[in-house]
Amino acid sequence: MLKHAEIGILVAASSTLVTNLSLTSLIVYRVRKLSQITNMYLLSSERVNNKPLVKLLIGSCLLTSVAILAIYGEIVRARGTDSTLVAPMLALTMGISPTFMIVEIDLH
Repeated sequence: MLKHAEIGILVAASSTLVTNLSLTSLIVYRVRKLSQITNMYLLSSERVNNKPLVKLLIGSCLLTSVAILAIYGEIVRARGTDSTLVAPMLALTMGISPTFMIVEIDLH
């Protein structure tokens, strides 16, 4: 049986995962939609290319989502594992994701 702390961590990780995926989907949809509207009024030589931005957003979302799923699976699979040792790894991964976004933006 899962301890109360593990259940709390699983609920927090699940809600973070769902929120992350849904908000990233909405942001990508909005960026693509606005780019299409903008491109309708521009000359073909001045069109907005949103592919790098969309790739950046999806990459950041996938990094966080994979980390959440890995931690989630580890907690569920190894029920004897102390979840307080695993939770900081999730926090570190979620914290480094925006840093990767900034580095990728600077490299372009």
